[in-house]
Amino acid sequence: MRALAKLAFRHEDGAFGSFELDNRAEGALL
Repeated sequence: MRALAKLAFRHEDGAFGSFELDNRAEGALL
C-alpha cells in the first residue's frame, strides 16, 4: 500500500512534494 501511495503522491505533487507528503502519509497510516 505504501508503494501505491508514494506513486500517487508523486503523480499529484511531483518530486518536490513527495518527501513531505510521504512523511505525512506514514504518520497517518501509523
